[in-house]
Amino acid sequence: FRLQVTAGRHLLVSSEDAREDCERFFPGARGRVHVLRFPALIDPLDLSVSAQEVRARYGLPDRFFYLPNQLWRHKNHTLVIDALSSLLRQGCPANVVLTGVMNDSRCASHAGEIIARVRESGIAGCWHVLGSVPRRDVVALMRSCDAVINASRCEGWSSSVQEALAFDTPLLLSDIAVHREQAGA
Repeated sequence: FRLQVTAGRHLLVSSEDAREDCERFFPGARGRVHVLRFPALIDPLDLSVSAQEVRARYGLPDRFFYLPNQLWRHKNHTLVIDALSSLLRQGCPANVVLTGVMNDSRCASHAGEIIARVRESGIAGCWHVLGSVPRRDVVALMRSCDAVINASRCEGWSSSVQEALAFDTPLLLSDIAVHREQAGA
């Protein structure tokens, strides 16, 4: 990346937030960093699977929040666990369905820590881990959930946020600059 900057090349990034970071860390790139936001790309064939079919196949409840993030440390699953635990203690249990790769190659202990935290918090019955699922199932889950959650501590232009916006699905997002930029009001 430094070679691209020092060679005087123009750079494409996915958000104003990323452009600002790039220009802050590489001041020599000012004026050569351009934003190209990617849209949600939805294959019409992915709309062919019904939500009822997907919920039945995986044994899911009718109402749920959807967390379509890899189980990576910066995705902040612990915040979601703590929120579910708090809701459960208040007598308002909520279900969360998770998809994506369920390990973090950069931190081998993370998945075990998350599993332990789920057990300790008493929310195991509300925490539905599907792992990697077909794209059509992801689309059906996204279109039928109560809201899509992205609790990341840091993030790029998020495809799950773009897709939720395309489907007019409510979002629960962490308060980071790229989420404010992407989701707007």
